[in-house]
Amino acid sequence: MVTKEDLDKFAKSQDLNELEELLNEPNIFNILKIEKRETLHSNFLAWLLDPNGSHNLGEFFLKEFLKKAFEQSNNSQNIDSLNFTNALVKREDNHIDISILDDSNKWFIVIENKIYSKENGSQLNNYEEHAQKEYPNHLKKLIFLTATKTKPTNSKYTIISYDDIVTILKKLTKNKDYIKAKIYIVEYYKMLEMEFMEEESDIGKLTKQIYNQHKKAITHLFDFVNKQEVNDWIKNLLKKHNFILDNCKGKYYIRFIPKGMDFKEIRQGNPKNWPKWSDIDRIILFEFGINCDKNNKIYLSLIMGPGNKELRQKLYSLVRRNNQIFNPSGNLKDDFCALHDTFEIEKIDTKSITELEEEIEQKFNKFLNDSLPKIITAFEKEFTEKN
Repeated sequence: MVTKEDLDKFAKSQDLNELEELLNEPNIFNILKIEKRETLHSNFLAWLLDPNGSHNLGEFFLKEFLKKAFEQSNNSQNIDSLNFTNALVKREDNHIDISILDDSNKWFIVIENKIYSKENGSQLNNYEEHAQKEYPNHLKKLIFLTATKTKPTNSKYTIISYDDIVTILKKLTKNKDYIKAKIYIVEYYKMLEMEFMEEESDIGKLTKQIYNQHKKAITHLFDFVNKQEVNDWIKNLLKKHNFILDNCKGKYYIRFIPKGMDFKEIRQGNPKNWPKWSDIDRIILFEFGINCDKNNKIYLSLIMGPGNKELRQKLYSLVRRNNQIFNPSGNLKDDFCALHDTFEIEKIDTKSITELEEEIEQKFNKFLNDSLPKIITAFEKEFTEKN
């Protein structure tokens, strides 16, 4: 169990301050939101690959990229001894993402770039046919550049990952001769690390270190924040439907009653010899339970609390008589009794907040349209006088 000392130690961690600084550090590529925009990645990489580009890198990036490609396919080429200053880098020529033509060395390179998109039909085969037809006497290299390490449908393509791009760029930035383009290159590979290989980034490594040192405090905070967020969302959902909310202080419970079910007779809860369970003193309330007793689920049930014994017996008998509507769990007790279990959502720790909200709303709408009208009708027959 987490202690106050655990939370204090976490809050005062110097690593936490360093992580916040890293997260707040501006990155031009994140600002422009190019992380998932394939064409913009291709534009930047084509610029780096161009030996005559304004980056002042010369052939460095192109040669390192080609060495990686031939290394991956176990086909060694003496690339360092070749001169690529006449290489022509094109974008979207014959629909190829990036093509490199070097007539001096008789090389033709095809690069198909995939971030999160999938292959389009037979495009890889089409590019291969184009290379064979147009450059029959050139050495041809087909490259499949992928952010997700997806395998190409055409086995003749060599896979290069964005991890490889990061490795090349880090090697490049260590050379002082290339200082002119360094700021752009560093920002680009940091963006790639965060988007495609977060665990290997400075932020990822520091995050892992902080988590290992403060696991209990972080787990407690996430649990608290997630429950609070879901709790607030459910309350807003209930307010939207104009339900009467109970102001109970339990951090795991939200209790309410529909106005159409707020009969005079049920306002007899909380006898003096019982702890107060409802601020609005209704003997029956619907209850949303959120991860109660660490059972990893959310439920909605109709609960009967402590109160007038005769009324409690009457309500319990009503529920038993209408077993086609209600499904009470267990026998009548002196304190609390579940009169109807509406729905459950299990394994909530495996779902995102958005997924939980969508599932709750779906099940809650079914409850509004199906179970609730039947429940209200059953109580209406029992109580002829409404409040």
